[in-house]
Amino acid sequence: MAQPSELVLFVALSKVLTGEKKLDKTLADQYLQRLKAQSPTSMQKILDEFSKIADDPFLTFEVKRRIVETKQAGKEDLPLMAQQIIRIWYTSEFFPLGPDGKLILGPDGKPVPSGGTQKQFYDGLLWRVIQAHAPTHSTQKYGYWTKKP
Repeated sequence: MAQPSELVLFVALSKVLTGEKKLDKTLADQYLQRLKAQSPTSMQKILDEFSKIADDPFLTFEVKRRIVETKQAGKEDLPLMAQQIIRIWYTSEFFPLGPDGKLILGPDGKPVPSGGTQKQFYDGLLWRVIQAHAPTHSTQKYGYWTKKP
């Protein structure tokens, strides 16, 4: 049997992590490429780990146990990488991980965010969940906010 592509694995993992049943494949490919470019080691590691459990009948449980909450030696970066996958889907932004699996910090000691495009921001799951539009992305007439819904 052929091994699923990275994109197929990424979409399946993203569905488990975000709780969303439908995710845009074009956006998924963009996110996957961004995550791989900024955090290649940790991204490959999480996809490899997920590929081992992708067909498990208790997938959500296994993702939680083997990725989200793992304390296993050599896999310490998996929970942090899972957080970045969730973050990118909801906000189009994430914090890259270095080769050591830890957040890349700026001179001020804070994580350095990697933002997406304006379209990716507008397509973030956050807006669907809170049932609102992204700031600056309304399809309503100017001044709509002055009237009660």
